[in-house]
Amino acid sequence: MAILMPPEWAPQEWLWIGFPHLAEEWPDCLEPAQEQIAAFASAVADSGQEVRLLVHDEVNALRARKLVSGKVKLQQQAYGDIWLRDTGPLIRGDGTALRPRFNGWGGKYLMQGDQEVCAELARDAGLPLMESDWALEGGAIDG
Repeated sequence: MAILMPPEWAPQEWLWIGFPHLAEEWPDCLEPAQEQIAAFASAVADSGQEVRLLVHDEVNALRARKLVSGKVKLQQQAYGDIWLRDTGPLIRGDGTALRPRFNGWGGKYLMQGDQEVCAELARDAGLPLMESDWALEGGAIDG
């Protein structure tokens, strides 16, 4: 069975972006990282692409709302790392969300929420979910 994985530049309905929230992951630069991600999310949204910015909690939602343009949609969601390309669902050409087993890059950086974010995002988006026991990250797939 062939599985079509659309390239990153293919038309999309929306883009998920993770807002940095863990100070220990961004030592001495959490606020600048948040500002950069907010600027990126705003630029993408202002170009016409729907952006769903994941915020970990209400405190981060308030911070993000001050930084992003009004076109960015905030979505409160538990997650660890902001690399949603690796931890989030892989959307096939038929709209099915693939959920591989994410292992924190070989156990090196496994954070609370990284195991669950894929299924939760797919559910929130109304996408059918296909579970896989393959251990990989989204960045490992190249069409």
